[in-house]
Amino acid sequence: MPELLKDLAGMADGVIAVEGDQRILLWNRAAEKLLGVSAKEALGRYCYELMHGRNELGALLCRQACRTMALAKKGKPIPSTDMLTLTKAGRQLWLNVSHFVTRSTSNRVALIHIFRDISLQKAMEHLIRQLSTTLAGLGSQVSAGGRAPDPEAGLTPREQQVLKLLAGGVSTLSMAERLHISRSTVRNHIQHILSKLGTHSRLEAVALGVRHQLF
Repeated sequence: MPELLKDLAGMADGVIAVEGDQRILLWNRAAEKLLGVSAKEALGRYCYELMHGRNELGALLCRQACRTMALAKKGKPIPSTDMLTLTKAGRQLWLNVSHFVTRSTSNRVALIHIFRDISLQKAMEHLIRQLSTTLAGLGSQVSAGGRAPDPEAGLTPREQQVLKLLAGGVSTLSMAERLHISRSTVRNHIQHILSKLGTHSRLEAVALGVRHQLF
């Protein structure tokens, strides 16, 4: 087992190995970098004292006598997990965690967690859900007799440029500076975009623009 832990220590992904009582045996450099906790601080401590991981529903995953360790001791397959945790500095971090079990000749169990940062992926998934909700709302407005969004409204090249900047989260002031125009001109462009697309907010316009590839 010591040779295996030595090999795992050099992995680019974060690696944590814990004993059957959930004390930490290995905390590699990638884990240090991701979580901001040094190996010196982690080794010998209980894993649930440092990880505090929760699933997407907010249920606590990292706890004493956790389900993952129970499966490991029974020799059953352990599915990979997406887990929200906190760095030492308090920053939220989404991790995808894979698990496998190794046993020594004396049948000593070690549970290995291998994880990587998926925070950007989770943020994109959240954005897509927001856009889907917005588009569903637009559909409801049309059903209720509102004006249908018109993706073929014929935005000018400048309006397409402004819409693209809106999608990138650029403020009115920054947009004016980038395009070398006044803020009032930027606001006029935005109003023209909303009118042509039949939308009522910048988010709705961006959602429609993404859906119909208007920029």
